[in-house]
Amino acid sequence: MRSSIAFVVSFCLLGRVSGQVNSFDQCKIHVERILNGTETHGPINNETIEEYGYIYHGPVAGINPDFPRPKLLTITREGCQALCGLNDPDYYWVTDISLTLSIVSNWVIPIIALLAVLPYESSDGSESKTTRLKETWAKILRISGHLLNWLGSPQTALTAVFFNIEQMRMCLVAAKQPETDAEEQYTTRRELKRDAYYVLCCIGQYQLPEDTDCFLDGLLYSLFRPLCKPVGEEHDTDERRRTAEAWTTELLRAMARQMRASRRRGVWPTFASIILFFVAYGVSVALAFSNDMGDRTTTHSLAYGILISWLPLLVLFAILDRNPNSAERTRTLIFRWMWNGRAVKAWENDLTMQTPNWWSPAKRKKPQAKSERHQNPKSFPDRRQTAQKYPQAILDEVHGQETSLACSQQTRSPPTNWDCIPGRFIGQGREIGYNGLTYEIVSAVRDKSGENLWRLINNRNMTRTEFKFLFPPHEHRPPASWWFLSVISLLLVLFEIGMAVMMSSTVPTVGVGCRSGLYIIYALLTTGTWVLHLFPWFRRQGFWAKVFGYGLCLLATLCLTFTTFASFSGVLKNCICRAGFSGYLDFEEAEFYRKKEHFDVTKWWWIAAILGAFPVIMLFMIAVVLIMLLQPLWQDDAECEWIDNGAAGENSRSGGRQEDIQGADMKWLD
Repeated sequence: MRSSIAFVVSFCLLGRVSGQVNSFDQCKIHVERILNGTETHGPINNETIEEYGYIYHGPVAGINPDFPRPKLLTITREGCQALCGLNDPDYYWVTDISLTLSIVSNWVIPIIALLAVLPYESSDGSESKTTRLKETWAKILRISGHLLNWLGSPQTALTAVFFNIEQMRMCLVAAKQPETDAEEQYTTRRELKRDAYYVLCCIGQYQLPEDTDCFLDGLLYSLFRPLCKPVGEEHDTDERRRTAEAWTTELLRAMARQMRASRRRGVWPTFASIILFFVAYGVSVALAFSNDMGDRTTTHSLAYGILISWLPLLVLFAILDRNPNSAERTRTLIFRWMWNGRAVKAWENDLTMQTPNWWSPAKRKKPQAKSERHQNPKSFPDRRQTAQKYPQAILDEVHGQETSLACSQQTRSPPTNWDCIPGRFIGQGREIGYNGLTYEIVSAVRDKSGENLWRLINNRNMTRTEFKFLFPPHEHRPPASWWFLSVISLLLVLFEIGMAVMMSSTVPTVGVGCRSGLYIIYALLTTGTWVLHLFPWFRRQGFWAKVFGYGLCLLATLCLTFTTFASFSGVLKNCICRAGFSGYLDFEEAEFYRKKEHFDVTKWWWIAAILGAFPVIMLFMIAVVLIMLLQPLWQDDAECEWIDNGAAGENSRSGGRQEDIQGADMKWLD
């Protein structure tokens, strides 16, 4: 870390103490010599230069009214192009390579470090070479899409991350809710609630499938069957009910252990990238306000840092909203776990079934009966139609399980509904849109226990009533908290961009120029995507909505990329950009602009620098507090202080002995 800081500081200092004569300084000397009659420029001399209109005598924005206007030499944009020949960019690496290196080390390297720690997907490495190659290209495309969403629409990405964290907070509150004496006979201990809500948090980061009925039917039973009491007193001593409860409890605990084990680690080391950004910010502030080293280039460099200040915020909260090491492996386990949950539910409600139809790897290997496919083609989805929608591991398992269901004569379970399989991982702003499965479920079961919870997970009509926002025509209707966090995300990004515009536009020539204009264009493009994601038709992510959304994100990302390139290349160092929309320019240095009797721009630079850093520092502290507060949700039972670990081995509320019940089939963990 110390070496990185030393690298940043040394190059920044190097860029200030070495370099060639500035092209605009040469232009100033040339114009002054024309005015005093010692030089000419073709037909232009000290007498004809006024006739050409190259000298600007109009008002100058931002200058002290008491300053004598004739003492400030200003020329028009056309005069700069004609007299100085600065139509082509004055690249830094041509005139002063150390300046390019100083900006790269100060900002580009910290930004690359931040981009490197964003939550990209990881492969479990279990595919064959051919499959792995295809998956690699697919992964590159997915990562490109994620980067477009993160960089091209930070407002919507922050909205998704903030709302995911809000859903995690709701789950933690629900898991820690104390149990009353009346509920004690209906609910298990807190560790089961914590497991259920943590699993729900993880599943909530996957795309909601097409058949919401089927998905919720399996999910609710698998999550909350261990936490509820069957309706009717005759079930209190029913061995079948107690066995189903024991099986679902064992499956839930195993699933929670798997998700905690696969959760991305290394939260605290990632903070090094954030610290490096803070160091770069501090160095830029020091350079911009230094009387010896500061100039308009260092000020524009600081403005660029303020512009991109939302990136460490996105990384900070994406660290908190961690994704699994292998999203597809976790998705496969979710599919197997919900398969077994539906199997236990079918077994519990069908007294003629001897054993549940557990998931088993051996079922994949059974040949598919052509006669069965011909008789019931809907039960056997066409691989060609679904190959792009689901990973190969789930394709193999679903086809194998359906074949087994069709061929088995011992069970009466219906064939698998293809559309109830969870979709791809979309957590941490990977896709634009509202994803509130966790919020809806927590809100529906928050005040339910015992028989009410039993009715909810077994009565489909009641399920549709409780989760109406997950069904048409109210599909994907966000709650008030989502709207609030969405507005906060918008204001946060626009505030940082606004501070960058303030700093850049107050560097004379005062007014909107190429740099501040790029910042404004980036703000408009990203805000356009944010506005679109508020509409229900866009949140459903149809094909043309996706194309249009990705198009806006691509334009915004290209704008940000060009802005980054311009910050260290000098491509905007020309007459057009120096004059901006004002149409004129001067040749003074930063020291002249800082003096109160001239422009006194320092006060505006300080305001932009301090206000731009405030949200980053404040939210950094909030993220640290949230990590400590939400940590019990993903901790092991032995590490969680508010779990009664001494009672971990006690029997459940039914009074039955666990050793009398055969354990659930755990082949699904292979």
